[in-house]
Amino acid sequence: MTEAPPIAVHLCPLCPRIDPTLERISANGGEVVKSPYSEGDLWVATFRDPAGNVIGTWQQGPRRDPNGNVTSEVFNITEECRG
Repeated sequence: MTEAPPIAVHLCPLCPRIDPTLERISANGGEVVKSPYSEGDLWVATFRDPAGNVIGTWQQGPRRDPNGNVTSEVFNITEECRG
């Protein structure tokens, strides 16, 4: 009888603003694994918590600076692939 592989769950909670969320994660012992990237109308990033778990987070809509100014627009994934 062979052992079954371990089961993994990848959590990806929604956050209102991805950049400040990642700053708080880093300030509290976490580590950004993959910086924010656009995926359709979302900004997605992954991080490792202090226990070593990899977790994702995402924000819908454009990224904004602390003053609320748009810093990066979200592009249609088809347009991005055209280069």
